[in-house]
Amino acid sequence: MLSLLLVGDDQEYLDAARLWLERVCGLAVTISNSAIGALELLRERAFDAILAEQGTCGMDGLSLLREARLLDRGIFEALLVEEGSAETAIAAINSGVNYYILKRGNPRQQFAGFRAALHAARDPARSVRGEGMAPLRNCGREMIFTWMMDAAPYGCYIVDIRTDIVLHCNDRFLEMMGMAHLR
Repeated sequence: MLSLLLVGDDQEYLDAARLWLERVCGLAVTISNSAIGALELLRERAFDAILAEQGTCGMDGLSLLREARLLDRGIFEALLVEEGSAETAIAAINSGVNYYILKRGNPRQQFAGFRAALHAARDPARSVRGEGMAPLRNCGREMIFTWMMDAAPYGCYIVDIRTDIVLHCNDRFLEMMGMAHLR
């Protein structure tokens, strides 16, 4: 089971995310409510991934992820943001963040792509592409592609053809399918 350090200051959201990530995504989740606490946990033990909220107490999420990378070069890094902006996405890509999640919508939409990207990074042979995926830190293409999908004026989605699981879809697709309430 992969381990995840979930960092943020919105306890209600963190508790709900933990339930989803443990039950549906099969991750062992540890929560920290501060950047300092997260760095202490990273010094004490190894995690497969860290998911940090951009507005984390004591330090912004990108700075926390940079510090986490200094402690563990192999950790999978994801940034959780309240409101997405091109500037934040570009800063995340330039910083080397592996994944970017908008903190809105339902957990399935938020975390399905995260789970797939984390598993692909940890075990490239099981990646959605079939022949493996280059480490996301080197390209940021998946993050840019997700942003492009979300901004598209038409409905679109990505499905893992082996499992028939929808990995990501944009709001227009949900509206077209009569599932706008799932945002």
